[in-house]
Amino acid sequence: MSVPLPILLGGMPPIRRIFAGGARGFALCPWLLHTLFQDRTGAAATTPVAVGDPVGTIADVSGNGWYATATSDAKRGVLRLSGGYYSIEFDGVDDSYRITSLTLGTSQYEWAALNQTSGQAFFAEHSANANLNNGHFFFGSSNSPWLTRRAASTHTATGVTNWADGLHVNERVYDLVAGGSYLRDGAVQVNNSVTGTLRTNSDVTDQYNIGSRNQASSFYGGHYYGHILRDGAQPTTAQILAVRQLLASKSGATI
Repeated sequence: MSVPLPILLGGMPPIRRIFAGGARGFALCPWLLHTLFQDRTGAAATTPVAVGDPVGTIADVSGNGWYATATSDAKRGVLRLSGGYYSIEFDGVDDSYRITSLTLGTSQYEWAALNQTSGQAFFAEHSANANLNNGHFFFGSSNSPWLTRRAASTHTATGVTNWADGLHVNERVYDLVAGGSYLRDGAVQVNNSVTGTLRTNSDVTDQYNIGSRNQASSFYGGHYYGHILRDGAQPTTAQILAVRQLLASKSGATI
């Protein structure tokens, strides 16, 4: 793959810092056009993308090598440029991506810059089956998002209503000790009533679906500007602010 080594190692300072010390996770940055490819071959992808082209592979710039790929040509989103901001447009019908095997621990910190409606909300899951497997889930609609799940037990954020409608930097925090919360543009949403048991075992090596539930339902319809997930110890306040500001600057969201 013809992606420069500095970019794959987190060429932008906020990404480089958030993954310092070998933290696991991924950083998908559609504004870095040389990390987007039309073919769906992950690390072997070579066909570049221009505005209006389908995107089959999104290279991970965290340095961890977790490429997001569409599972069929029909599921590829399209690169768009509007108002000076690049995004991947999902059609809400079948577009979605998958990281084949993503190893994460118990605590996660996740940011996604999105433009969506509650009717075609963003859904991402670290699981092949939301009803059976360990994992975590991150989405915005009138439903109550799952922060994390283990078999039949969930730890959910209640009281969240359309938290991600419109253009926002959406944030999911799940900490083994402190529990979880959702933030929109840096502000904690009305979701401090988190129900269920703290999940002490969300360690799974499983696929990560972006924009769908197991590539089969809950398809996202909207614009995807950037997406960063990191696990392990809590990032510093400065690191968190830098990631929010980076995604806002690449999407036009106001934080």
